[in-house]
Order: sequence, then structure tokens, then C-alpha cells
Amino acid sequence: MGTTFDARLIEILDLPKRSDETLDLAFKRKERELGEAFAHLTVREALELHRRLCNPRPGDEVAHRFGRLIVERRVRLLNFLVDARRRAALATARKDRP
Repeated sequence: MGTTFDARLIEILDLPKRSDETLDLAFKRKERELGEAFAHLTVREALELHRRLCNPRPGDEVAHRFGRLIVERRVRLLNFLVDARRRAALATARKDRP
């Protein structure tokens, strides 16, 4: 995780509403795209991002923009991040199956 990943998250968080979608659909799209980006993180990266988003520091643009999402979306995305360890364990278990 680094500046390129942060830039991608900011890009997603700043996406404008498309002319063919409602505001609700635009934010659902942002949430889906953030979740897809989060899914590519390692367990360590996911937990570090979770910490950053839960305890924003001055100047952290990702955390600042993330904080503008409605509470329900933030909670779903934060829960997804904190669940990284379980997802990794399930993926490993699936690979170990005969």
C-alpha cells in the first residue's frame, strides 16, 4: 500500500455522479469500487488502512474523504477491512482442499 493506492482510493472517493444514475447509485458504485480495491490488500495492509480510517490524522486525504461517506457505508467498508484475516484463512482452506 502506498501513494499509488492512496491515489486510487482518492480517485474513487472523488468520482462524480454519472448523468444516468441517481445519487444513491453513485454512492453504491463508490462503495463497490472501494470494496474491490480493499479486496486486493494483504491482511497487514487492510488492518493498517482500517487503523488509518478509524483514527484519521491531519493531512490524511484518504481518511478525510472516507469520513464524508455516510455512517452505514463507512461501517460496511471498515468491517470488510477488519475481516481480511478471516477471508485470507478461508482462501487458504479452499486451496488446501483435495
